[in-house]
Amino acid sequence: MKRVVPVIAVLLVVLVAPLVRAEGSLSDAQLNAIRTNCVNAQINLQHVQASDKLTRINRGYRYEALLKLMTSFNSRVVENKINAPELITIASDYQKTWELFRSEYSEYDDAMTTLIQMDCKNEPTTFNDRLVLLRDKRASLNGKVSKFDGLLDSYQSGVDVIKQGVQE
Repeated sequence: MKRVVPVIAVLLVVLVAPLVRAEGSLSDAQLNAIRTNCVNAQINLQHVQASDKLTRINRGYRYEALLKLMTSFNSRVVENKINAPELITIASDYQKTWELFRSEYSEYDDAMTTLIQMDCKNEPTTFNDRLVLLRDKRASLNGKVSKFDGLLDSYQSGVDVIKQGVQE
């Protein structure tokens, strides 16, 4: 519990700090809060990084498996002369999103590693700026996950239409 309070304090300072700061600097109180609590924040970031890697690996396997299934199904649709160009478009978008996700995750993980390894006590402003950028990268990855969900829903709807057509 003693560790949680300082970590929450530094995260609140960082989250509350305006993104556009006058003269590009933090107040003395914010700088001191970062200096005081950043090592604990880095330890927590290590835990987040480990958890993210496991999640990334598991999601990656699922995304790749689903892409292979889409490709196989699309081949069968074409082979059976069923008109479903939207499925091919969705699968193509899915593959592009997968490639972007992999690339962005690599950048995110590199940024996380840099943040964890930096001397945050002597460079609190840089630590804060990199933390803000890291948060933006994480939000972008979350957007990709949401896009995967939307594409999978659209693909399922397309499959359902084909299924109804075949059953008639």
